[in-house]
Amino acid sequence: MKNISVSLTVLLLMLVTSQINSQNISSEKSEILELQDRRTLGEDDQLIKYLHSSDPEIGTAALYALANIGDSSVIGKLDLFSARDYPSDEELKAAAFLLGQIPCEESRNALNFLLDNSNDFKEQKYSVISEILNAIGKTGNENDLDKISSHILLYSGQDTALLVPAAMSVGRFALRKIKNEKSVDALKFIVNHSKDIPALRNCAFAFWRTGDRTLLEKASEEIYTLAESEDAQTRMWAYNALGRLKNNLFLLYTLESFNSETDWRVKVNMLNSFTNFDLDSIPELAEHLLSVTGNGIGDDNEHVSLTAINVLGRMFSDLKNTKNEYALGRSEFLKRQFLYSLDSVKELSGRVRTELVNSMSLVFRDEVKDELLKRFSKSEDYDFKSGIISAIGNFNNGNVYKEVRDSISKDIMRYNLKNPNTEGELIGSPELAKLYRAFTAMLAELDDKINAEDRNTVRLMFSEFVSSKDPVIVDNCLTALKDSMYADYIDETNSVIAFDYSELTYPKDLDVMLAFIDAMGEMKNTKAVEILEKNLSSENYEIGKTSADALKKITGKDYSFTAKPRYNSEGIDTENILKKVNVTLKTTKGDIKIELLPEAAPFTVMNFINLSKNNFYNGTVFHRVVSNFVIQGGDPGGTGYGGPGYSIRSEFSPLTYERGVLGMASSGKDTEGSQFFITHSATPHLDGRYTIFGKVTEGMDIVDEIMTGDSVIDVIFD
Repeated sequence: MKNISVSLTVLLLMLVTSQINSQNISSEKSEILELQDRRTLGEDDQLIKYLHSSDPEIGTAALYALANIGDSSVIGKLDLFSARDYPSDEELKAAAFLLGQIPCEESRNALNFLLDNSNDFKEQKYSVISEILNAIGKTGNENDLDKISSHILLYSGQDTALLVPAAMSVGRFALRKIKNEKSVDALKFIVNHSKDIPALRNCAFAFWRTGDRTLLEKASEEIYTLAESEDAQTRMWAYNALGRLKNNLFLLYTLESFNSETDWRVKVNMLNSFTNFDLDSIPELAEHLLSVTGNGIGDDNEHVSLTAINVLGRMFSDLKNTKNEYALGRSEFLKRQFLYSLDSVKELSGRVRTELVNSMSLVFRDEVKDELLKRFSKSEDYDFKSGIISAIGNFNNGNVYKEVRDSISKDIMRYNLKNPNTEGELIGSPELAKLYRAFTAMLAELDDKINAEDRNTVRLMFSEFVSSKDPVIVDNCLTALKDSMYADYIDETNSVIAFDYSELTYPKDLDVMLAFIDAMGEMKNTKAVEILEKNLSSENYEIGKTSADALKKITGKDYSFTAKPRYNSEGIDTENILKKVNVTLKTTKGDIKIELLPEAAPFTVMNFINLSKNNFYNGTVFHRVVSNFVIQGGDPGGTGYGGPGYSIRSEFSPLTYERGVLGMASSGKDTEGSQFFITHSATPHLDGRYTIFGKVTEGMDIVDEIMTGDSVIDVIFD
């Protein structure tokens, strides 16, 4: 696997520069980057013409640009042989990546042609075929999966290194729900005939993503073997696969292995694997499972603690319906354990206490109402208070909203006495914003459990809160109001939305404005046509585009708008665009050293540098942390809805998401702004879908320690 990373780095460096030491790029490559950023083939299809350059580096750069543009019409124009007798290995890899990024029948046929002729490739045969296998995994059909499975047997006798990408290719098929008996047999063959850790690791991933219990049962011994690997990543994915088998013996093995496991990421996956089991299917193991998972609450690693609590909630959430006598008999014990942890374990973080409350509500529902509301009134921690409100959304009796509303009203009165709202805002402080966010989210969970008369009251509350200008609250309310249960009031809702939109100001309320505009389109709000048509002349690209899309939904007509997207390529600094940059992300938990990768994502790196130099990230929180997945930050509002006020282009490359990779968060292609994430573990399902622009070189222990609410202090340039 190490060799793959090195070869891909070399590939990307060749993509944009032939003079690594000077960092200069040629005028041709500068133009290619600009065309890529502008998402255009250029005048007279200039980018296509670059494919026929006599310089293979120019052809390679053009192929990567086309991969990022994503225009399927270019697939039939990939004539790599017109300028030279043979394309370079770099061009072949770039062509394979391009074909994998644009799934269509032409791409599939071209990839099969490349694979069938792979014996003709020269020096870097491994890296070329590796990229072809990767791309086929993204685009192929079941016949192609059979071909890859057959190639695995071929590689085992000739090119054993190719078992690594071949196994991952099977996993990529499985991600797209394409799997069969032959592919499972091929994975079994690798496990039984290879000692190569990367190959075995990818087999574990492919087994997990295959997921089908019937298919996996014939590979149970191989999956068990992988769970005993010395490699943590392999064990992690193998336990995922073991859980899919729903085998009581393997569950027992996992339970007995839990306490001796040393890697927190593996323990997280072990715990999550328990949720594959229904309590009624494991009567003899229910006590053991409760004991192991309960012990996980007190684990030294907070990720493990949070996961254990969450798993208890999910496992026992149907307690009232279970026939498992042990589970029923231990329900009172489980409740006491939750309450004891809340009241007596002082060192528990607010996050763990909030997760305890949520799981308690999942298991016991309405019967813990008084306990939760009592803790709400006594607590001074508004994160915990909002967690309690959110947890009540799991209840069965929707009318609980009345008591919650009364409790919140009393709390707000007390709060305002201590902290008078002198600004006259609907939401006077960050603490109260947390309560209102939780309350509207709770209402959205409960509104289908409320009688018609009270549901109308809830609708009116949504209509009131939609004017809050808080992106989370607005999203909660608009999502609820779009539900068909409120269809009879759509005219009134449309009037409210149109009026409240007029109260928003640009650029302060940009994120909220976009949410309103999208809702206008979704609800076919004819009252908003005039507003949306006016938006077509906005200077902001996102407002113009979102308004044009909304008008199309309302009227069925296509609309043009005047604003142009932000082009980072304007005035390319040909001397410094590839300059190596190292930064230190100073956080409240410690320092994380990062190497930025301008050779892979030059404009994303430039955007990150510019924001950092303007202190944009200082004080921003990590608003989203998913254990054994990512830590995510970079939103100035700390909600996950915010950004810098503009979007930049996605920059996809063959680099893969391994542990400690820095990527850009997005809500779709070309919607990146300022939010970023760092991976806890390899995450192949993100490859080619999210921009990679850096990697952690020191401080992964800090990445592992960061939790929701921790913050960035500063970004220092080394």
